Amino acid sequence: MSPTTNPTANPTESLPRRIWRFCIEPSLVRRLVLAQSLILLTVWVFLFALLFIEFLGDTSELDPVRHDAVLAVVEPLLDRPAALQEALTRIDLSRRSEGQQPDEPHWRVNTMVWDGSKLLFVSPGLAAPIVQVATDRIETLTVNGERWRARTRSDPSGTLRVTFAISSEPWRGMLTPASSGLLFLPLLISAPLLILPALGAVWLALRPLRRLSEEVARRGIDDLDPLHFQSQLRELTPLARSINRLLQSVRDGVSRERSFIADAAHELRTPVAAMQVHAQALQSLSLPVPLVERLNALVGCSERASRLVEQMLTLMRADAGKSALGMQILEIDKLLQQRLGYQEGLARARGVELDLDAEGPMLLWADRQSVESLIDNLVDNAIKYSPPGGLVSVRAYRNEAARTMVIEVMDEGPGIEPIWRERVFDRFFRAPDQTVAGSGLGLAIAAAVARQHGAGIVCDAAIDGRGLCVRVTFPERMLAVSGA
Repeated sequence: MSPTTNPTANPTESLPRRIWRFCIEPSLVRRLVLAQSLILLTVWVFLFALLFIEFLGDTSELDPVRHDAVLAVVEPLLDRPAALQEALTRIDLSRRSEGQQPDEPHWRVNTMVWDGSKLLFVSPGLAAPIVQVATDRIETLTVNGERWRARTRSDPSGTLRVTFAISSEPWRGMLTPASSGLLFLPLLISAPLLILPALGAVWLALRPLRRLSEEVARRGIDDLDPLHFQSQLRELTPLARSINRLLQSVRDGVSRERSFIADAAHELRTPVAAMQVHAQALQSLSLPVPLVERLNALVGCSERASRLVEQMLTLMRADAGKSALGMQILEIDKLLQQRLGYQEGLARARGVELDLDAEGPMLLWADRQSVESLIDNLVDNAIKYSPPGGLVSVRAYRNEAARTMVIEVMDEGPGIEPIWRERVFDRFFRAPDQTVAGSGLGLAIAAAVARQHGAGIVCDAAIDGRGLCVRVTFPERMLAVSGA
């Protein structure tokens, strides 16, 4: 990860895209809401089963008291057929209105009145009368392939009989439009009203976890101090402690690494310098050509080793933190001109041209030695990877809109694949496709200096997609006012 990478979500992301991402990405919130929804569905299925069982055993519509009431009305009206039909029609209508579908025989109470073998009345809509021989008991009868539960009561003489019948086909009765509305419509209406509060409840419950995640996300690469997050929640306290233990382990490992590199660099500095001096002294002697070639190679290796030691020491100073900085006002345009002058010999030896475009005066509040190291390593890196006849362009300008100062170093080399552009700021890391020898510390030093000054540093493709552009952006607080 580069020093400026921020793993937080994009704040400019549109609401539909956030909703779509919420729907397709694995989410703890979604899992919890789905779990609550499954619980709701399970409860609904359980209630549905209870209602189904109750439906199978319900005989309240066949209460004998209702039969006796009908018999009491029928007997006085036997000699007045019109009045009897009117009375039975009204009684049947009142019974049918108790159901959800009064015109559907399978979802209502059906009435039949007999006078001996003569059918006096039958509820409209039945395909055929339901005839029950036995009285005063509930029976299941099959008429035209359909099952019915029926009860028949008669007067004391046994001549007048009243039969009430209800469908015994449970699925036919339960799946009529009325029953579907009774069972499914409440679920459809209540589901959003229950899921949305559940989503809100889960979102609020996970707020401490989001706070913990945001604090971790805000941490920079060098911020290994314990988390400030405090929570009394039993689930989050072990997580926060584990993260703090991990940070402590990393902090201890980094400290040991820095101490080792610093000690090794200091110990190597003297013998490497002595080897370089002796090798250069031997170059003044008259030696056979094979020995001269070997001696020149030895001098080159000693110079490379000396540079590596200096880079390690520079990296340790950059990692020392802001407390080691000697802040002062720097004229960046003049400093760039001076440092490019020092690099002119190396560039000429490699056949590379240097170009500077700096708007002056530009004042920066920074540590001079650190900024010089940043410029030297970026320019040296660009020269090293540029082909003969190539151009290294250095730009410095102020971005008035963003209120920042930007330094860009561009080359015409092979560039770096996008997949490796964050990793190249890690110490001792080199992109796998690079063929030029190097230590992998130049960009790491530049990144460390940028972090010291609160600046951002990124790698990008140079002009027309050729080469590499390293861009360092200093924030507004590091800019100095002219004349200050």
